[in-house]
Amino acid sequence: MHGPNVHLTSVLQIFYLWRHLNFLVYSTLNENDDTPRQHGFYACQTISSNTSTFERVQQSMIRHVHVCIDSGGGHFEHLL
Repeated sequence: MHGPNVHLTSVLQIFYLWRHLNFLVYSTLNENDDTPRQHGFYACQTISSNTSTFERVQQSMIRHVHVCIDSGGGHFEHLL
């Protein structure tokens, strides 16, 4: 791929990784916990040591693209 498609693919992959990182951080925080930075550090280690995360990111991105195409480029989040 060349041009803007490469950039869009990278942005989408970063978005999905960011969403997964947020899930890992906030699913382990509790009300008395004042170290979200430490949780973020451990979540990053978890993501980088688990290669299946990157495979799931790619699969999720492909699924989103197909649903977007099937919906004619309209709203599609409710179809996922």
